[in-house]
Amino acid sequence: MQVLSGRLEREVAPGELLERLAVHLPPEVGLHLAAPVAEGFHAAWSATSREYRYRLDPAAAGDRERLREAAALVPGTRDFRVFHFKTSQARPRTVSAVELLASADGVTLRLEAPAFARHMVRMLVGGLSAVARGEVSLDTFRAGLVSQRNFHCPTAPPEPLTLWSVGYPPGLDPFSEVERAAFAWD
Repeated sequence: MQVLSGRLEREVAPGELLERLAVHLPPEVGLHLAAPVAEGFHAAWSATSREYRYRLDPAAAGDRERLREAAALVPGTRDFRVFHFKTSQARPRTVSAVELLASADGVTLRLEAPAFARHMVRMLVGGLSAVARGEVSLDTFRAGLVSQRNFHCPTAPPEPLTLWSVGYPPGLDPFSEVERAAFAWD
């Protein structure tokens, strides 16, 4: 459910556009749908929610109860400056959900917010997994969230991170409910 948007110099049928773009993509990347969008739509700036998922193997996940306890502290509106690169604008951000999706071979962290700062998801995951492995205390992590008290917050590697879904307001969402349901992987 990743969305790309752009302007075309001339009108092209959606099916033809998919064919023309597909030949320029690596085999592991595919396009499933092309459609005209509402006036003023922009794939990034029109988004109202973003869901990321980060896969942790058992070693990185550490103690799942500590991971769950630390994750429960994250949702809310606050200054997350300890958990993002300083090149991002310092302003309050809202994280609406952090959820652990457990499986026999590890844990996937699901994080949702209207927007994240640069590397914010990776730094939150790095901090959460450091707490779960006993490398950072829960109190230190909490102080980073609540009081913006700096600590050496590790940045998790990018490879297991997936931008899972992007939501748009009614009237701008490029997908119908049927199209969204057809691509749901949960």
